[in-house]
Amino acid sequence: MEQKSRIDDAEGGGGGVVKSSALQAVAASAVLCGGVSGAAEIRYALDEPAFVTIAVEDASGRRVRNLVSAQRREAGECGETLDGFDDAGNPCAAGVYRWRVMDCGGFGFQNGWQKAADASADSARPVPVPGDIRILFAPDGANGAVAVRYAFSDPSVPDKARHAFSSPVGTAWVDRIDHPQIEAAITRTDDGYDFSADIPWEALGEKAMPTHGETRRADVGVIFGDADGGRTVRRAYLFDQEAQIVDDLPGEVRVRPANWGELHF
Repeated sequence: MEQKSRIDDAEGGGGGVVKSSALQAVAASAVLCGGVSGAAEIRYALDEPAFVTIAVEDASGRRVRNLVSAQRREAGECGETLDGFDDAGNPCAAGVYRWRVMDCGGFGFQNGWQKAADASADSARPVPVPGDIRILFAPDGANGAVAVRYAFSDPSVPDKARHAFSSPVGTAWVDRIDHPQIEAAITRTDDGYDFSADIPWEALGEKAMPTHGETRRADVGVIFGDADGGRTVRRAYLFDQEAQIVDDLPGEVRVRPANWGELHF
Protein backbone atom coordinates (compact mmCIF):
# COMPACT_ATOMS: atom_id res chain seq x y z
CA MET A 1 0.00 0.00 0.00
CA GLU A 2 1.75 3.10 -1.15
CA GLN A 3 0.85 6.73 -1.45
CA LYS A 4 2.99 9.60 -2.70
CA SER A 5 2.76 13.20 -1.64
CA ARG A 6 4.75 16.29 -2.52
CA ILE A 7 6.02 18.46 0.30
CA ASP A 8 6.43 21.92 -1.24
CA ASP A 9 7.49 25.33 -0.09
CA ALA A 10 4.20 26.54 -1.58
CA GLU A 11 0.87 24.81 -1.46
CA GLY A 12 0.51 21.68 -3.54
CA GLY A 13 -1.20 18.33 -3.41
CA GLY A 14 -1.20 14.76 -4.59
CA GLY A 15 -3.72 11.97 -4.85
CA GLY A 16 -4.01 8.21 -5.03
CA VAL A 17 -5.36 5.14 -3.25
CA VAL A 18 -4.28 2.79 -0.48
CA LYS A 19 -5.23 -0.89 -0.32
CA SER A 20 -4.79 -3.93 1.90
CA SER A 21 -6.76 -6.95 3.08
CA ALA A 22 -8.44 -4.78 5.73
CA LEU A 23 -8.17 -1.45 3.92
CA GLN A 24 -10.68 -0.32 1.34
CA ALA A 25 -9.44 1.79 -1.57
CA VAL A 26 -9.97 5.46 -0.83
CA ALA A 27 -8.76 8.63 -2.54
CA ALA A 28 -6.09 10.58 -0.68
CA SER A 29 -4.66 14.05 -1.07
CA ALA A 30 -2.14 16.24 0.71
CA VAL A 31 -1.21 19.86 1.19
CA LEU A 32 2.01 20.64 3.06
CA CYS A 33 4.35 23.60 3.22
CA GLY A 34 7.87 22.31 3.82
CA GLY A 35 7.35 21.36 7.45
CA VAL A 36 6.82 24.99 8.42
CA SER A 37 3.10 25.56 7.92
CA GLY A 38 0.16 23.57 6.67
CA ALA A 39 -0.23 19.80 6.92
CA ALA A 40 -0.58 16.71 4.74
CA GLU A 41 -3.69 14.65 5.43
CA ILE A 42 -3.41 10.90 4.84
CA ARG A 43 -6.84 9.41 4.17
CA TYR A 44 -7.70 5.71 4.12
CA ALA A 45 -10.63 3.48 5.06
CA LEU A 46 -11.01 0.26 7.03
CA ASP A 47 -13.74 -2.25 6.41
CA GLU A 48 -13.17 -3.54 9.96
CA PRO A 49 -11.25 -2.40 13.07
CA ALA A 50 -7.50 -2.96 12.71
CA PHE A 51 -4.09 -2.08 14.10
CA VAL A 52 -2.49 0.27 11.58
CA THR A 53 1.12 1.30 10.96
CA ILE A 54 2.01 4.21 8.66
CA ALA A 55 5.60 4.79 7.57
CA VAL A 56 6.73 7.86 5.57
CA GLU A 57 9.74 7.60 3.24
CA ASP A 58 11.59 10.09 1.08
CA ALA A 59 12.23 9.69 -2.65
CA SER A 60 15.29 7.48 -1.99
CA GLY A 61 13.27 5.08 0.16
CA ARG A 62 14.78 6.28 3.45
CA ARG A 63 12.27 6.22 6.27
CA VAL A 64 11.86 9.67 7.76
CA ARG A 65 8.79 9.28 9.94
CA ASN A 66 6.95 6.51 11.74
CA LEU A 67 3.68 8.37 11.81
CA VAL A 68 1.50 5.66 13.35
CA SER A 69 2.82 2.47 14.94
CA ALA A 70 0.43 -0.47 15.41
CA GLN A 71 -2.39 1.77 16.65
CA ARG A 72 -6.00 0.64 16.70
CA ARG A 73 -8.32 2.41 14.26
CA GLU A 74 -12.05 1.81 13.98
CA ALA A 75 -13.87 0.73 10.83
CA GLY A 76 -14.69 3.45 8.34
CA GLU A 77 -12.81 6.38 6.87
CA CYS A 78 -9.69 7.35 8.81
CA GLY A 79 -7.27 10.25 8.63
CA GLU A 80 -3.79 10.98 9.94
CA THR A 81 -1.92 14.30 9.84
CA LEU A 82 1.65 14.49 8.55
CA ASP A 83 3.03 17.73 9.97
CA GLY A 84 6.17 17.92 7.81
CA PHE A 85 8.68 16.91 10.50
CA ASP A 86 10.78 13.76 10.76
CA ASP A 87 11.06 11.45 13.78
CA ALA A 88 13.77 13.67 15.30
CA GLY A 89 11.58 16.76 15.07
CA ASN A 90 13.47 18.29 12.15
CA PRO A 91 11.57 19.86 9.21
CA CYS A 92 11.52 17.63 6.13
CA ALA A 93 13.08 19.11 3.02
CA ALA A 94 10.72 20.01 0.19
CA GLY A 95 10.28 17.07 -2.17
CA VAL A 96 8.25 13.99 -2.98
CA TYR A 97 7.48 11.61 -0.11
CA ARG A 98 5.76 8.25 -0.04
CA TRP A 99 3.74 6.76 2.76
CA ARG A 100 2.88 3.12 3.30
CA VAL A 101 -0.19 2.08 5.25
CA MET A 102 0.25 -1.38 6.78
CA ASP A 103 -2.57 -3.36 8.31
CA CYS A 104 -1.23 -5.27 11.32
CA GLY A 105 -4.39 -7.33 11.52
CA GLY A 106 -4.88 -11.03 10.99
CA PHE A 107 -5.42 -13.43 13.84
CA GLY A 108 -5.24 -11.69 17.17
CA PHE A 109 -1.86 -11.73 18.84
CA GLN A 110 1.27 -9.70 19.36
CA ASN A 111 4.51 -11.10 20.70
CA GLY A 112 6.38 -8.76 22.99
CA TRP A 113 9.99 -8.57 24.13
CA GLN A 114 11.16 -5.93 26.57
CA LYS A 115 14.59 -5.55 28.11
CA ALA A 116 17.10 -3.21 29.69
CA ALA A 117 20.29 -2.55 27.75
CA ASP A 118 21.88 -0.72 30.70
CA ALA A 119 23.03 -3.44 33.07
CA SER A 120 24.03 -0.83 35.67
CA ALA A 121 20.54 0.67 36.01
CA ASP A 122 18.72 0.21 39.32
CA SER A 123 16.84 -3.09 39.02
CA ALA A 124 14.11 -1.78 41.36
CA ARG A 125 13.36 1.31 39.26
CA PRO A 126 9.61 1.93 38.88
CA VAL A 127 9.95 3.81 35.59
CA PRO A 128 12.07 3.20 32.47
CA VAL A 129 15.50 4.74 31.90
CA PRO A 130 17.55 5.12 28.69
CA GLY A 131 18.11 1.66 27.23
CA ASP A 132 14.74 0.24 28.33
CA ILE A 133 12.83 -0.88 25.25
CA ARG A 134 9.90 -2.96 24.10
CA ILE A 135 9.66 -4.71 20.73
CA LEU A 136 6.23 -5.84 19.52
CA PHE A 137 5.63 -8.20 16.61
CA ALA A 138 2.27 -8.15 14.85
CA PRO A 139 1.14 -10.21 11.81
CA ASP A 140 1.73 -8.52 8.46
CA GLY A 141 -0.83 -10.65 6.60
CA ALA A 142 1.85 -12.55 4.62
CA ASN A 143 3.15 -15.11 7.17
CA GLY A 144 5.61 -12.56 8.50
CA ALA A 145 5.48 -9.91 11.19
CA VAL A 146 5.95 -6.17 11.56
CA ALA A 147 8.36 -5.20 14.35
CA VAL A 148 7.65 -2.04 16.34
CA ARG A 149 10.27 -0.85 18.84
CA TYR A 150 9.40 1.47 21.73
CA ALA A 151 12.31 3.35 23.35
CA PHE A 152 10.72 4.73 26.49
CA SER A 153 13.46 7.14 27.55
CA ASP A 154 15.78 8.90 25.10
CA PRO A 155 17.13 12.32 26.21
CA SER A 156 18.10 13.15 22.62
CA VAL A 157 14.46 13.26 21.50
CA PRO A 158 12.89 16.77 21.61
CA ASP A 159 9.64 17.14 23.51
CA LYS A 160 7.59 17.79 20.37
CA ALA A 161 8.73 14.47 18.85
CA ARG A 162 7.68 12.32 21.83
CA HIS A 163 4.65 10.04 21.52
CA ALA A 164 1.70 10.42 23.90
CA PHE A 165 -0.75 7.60 24.63
CA SER A 166 -3.76 9.00 26.45
CA SER A 167 -7.08 7.96 27.94
CA PRO A 168 -9.43 9.66 30.41
CA VAL A 169 -7.34 8.29 33.30
CA GLY A 170 -3.91 9.54 32.23
CA THR A 171 -1.11 9.72 29.65
CA ALA A 172 1.93 7.52 29.02
CA TRP A 173 4.91 8.80 27.01
CA VAL A 174 7.28 6.99 24.66
CA ASP A 175 10.23 9.02 23.47
CA ARG A 176 10.95 7.13 20.26
CA ILE A 177 9.08 4.57 18.12
CA ASP A 178 10.63 2.91 15.07
CA HIS A 179 10.51 -0.24 12.97
CA PRO A 180 13.76 -2.23 13.17
CA GLN A 181 14.47 -4.65 10.35
CA ILE A 182 13.93 -8.05 12.01
CA GLU A 183 13.22 -11.33 10.24
CA ALA A 184 10.17 -12.98 11.76
CA ALA A 185 7.77 -15.73 10.72
CA ILE A 186 4.33 -16.83 11.86
CA THR A 187 2.84 -20.23 11.07
CA ARG A 188 -0.71 -21.18 11.94
CA THR A 189 -1.15 -24.56 13.61
CA ASP A 190 -4.21 -26.61 14.53
CA ASP A 191 -4.15 -25.30 18.09
CA GLY A 192 -2.61 -21.84 17.67
CA TYR A 193 0.54 -20.60 15.97
CA ASP A 194 4.32 -20.92 15.88
CA PHE A 195 6.31 -17.70 16.01
CA SER A 196 10.03 -17.20 15.41
CA ALA A 197 12.20 -14.08 15.14
CA ASP A 198 15.89 -13.53 14.47
CA ILE A 199 16.53 -10.39 16.56
CA PRO A 200 19.96 -8.77 16.11
CA TRP A 201 21.62 -7.79 19.35
CA GLU A 202 21.92 -4.26 17.99
CA ALA A 203 18.11 -4.03 17.82
CA LEU A 204 18.08 -4.72 21.56
CA GLY A 205 20.57 -1.95 22.28
CA GLU A 206 23.56 -4.28 22.65
CA LYS A 207 26.79 -3.94 20.67
CA ALA A 208 27.21 -7.72 20.79
CA MET A 209 25.94 -10.74 22.71
CA PRO A 210 26.60 -10.29 26.45
CA THR A 211 29.61 -12.26 27.65
CA HIS A 212 29.48 -15.33 29.88
CA GLY A 213 28.55 -14.40 33.42
CA GLU A 214 26.77 -11.16 32.54
CA THR A 215 23.13 -10.54 33.49
CA ARG A 216 20.37 -8.61 31.77
CA ARG A 217 16.80 -7.93 32.88
CA ALA A 218 14.02 -8.70 30.42
CA ASP A 219 10.53 -10.06 29.92
CA VAL A 220 8.63 -11.77 27.13
CA GLY A 221 4.92 -12.14 26.58
CA VAL A 222 1.95 -12.46 24.27
CA ILE A 223 -0.93 -10.07 23.68
CA PHE A 224 -4.07 -11.92 22.66
CA GLY A 225 -6.84 -10.37 20.59
CA ASP A 226 -10.41 -11.30 19.86
CA ALA A 227 -11.38 -13.45 16.87
CA ASP A 228 -11.16 -10.48 14.51
CA GLY A 229 -7.79 -9.30 15.82
CA GLY A 230 -9.22 -5.88 16.55
CA ARG A 231 -9.42 -5.78 20.37
CA THR A 232 -6.97 -6.85 23.06
CA VAL A 233 -8.54 -9.34 25.44
CA ARG A 234 -5.51 -10.61 27.37
CA ARG A 235 -1.90 -9.64 28.03
CA ALA A 236 0.35 -12.37 29.45
CA TYR A 237 4.00 -11.82 30.38
CA LEU A 238 6.43 -14.35 31.81
CA PHE A 239 7.61 -12.18 34.72
CA ASP A 240 5.49 -9.06 35.05
CA GLN A 241 2.22 -10.33 36.45
CA GLU A 242 0.96 -6.74 36.88
CA ALA A 243 0.91 -6.19 33.09
CA GLN A 244 -2.64 -7.46 32.68
CA ILE A 245 -4.39 -4.18 31.86
CA VAL A 246 -6.54 -4.11 28.71
CA ASP A 247 -8.87 -1.44 27.29
CA ASP A 248 -6.71 1.41 28.61
CA LEU A 249 -4.08 2.63 26.16
CA PRO A 250 -1.59 4.28 28.57
CA GLY A 251 -1.91 1.36 30.98
CA GLU A 252 -1.01 -1.06 28.20
CA VAL A 253 1.91 1.04 26.99
CA ARG A 254 3.63 1.50 30.36
CA VAL A 255 6.41 -0.88 31.42
CA ARG A 256 7.52 -1.86 34.93
CA PRO A 257 11.26 -2.66 34.81
CA ALA A 258 11.25 -3.65 38.48
CA ASN A 259 9.03 -6.63 37.57
CA TRP A 260 11.28 -7.99 34.83
CA GLY A 261 13.24 -11.18 35.35
CA GLU A 262 16.97 -11.87 35.05
CA LEU A 263 18.66 -13.46 32.05
CA HIS A 264 22.00 -15.07 32.90
CA PHE A 265 24.52 -15.56 30.08
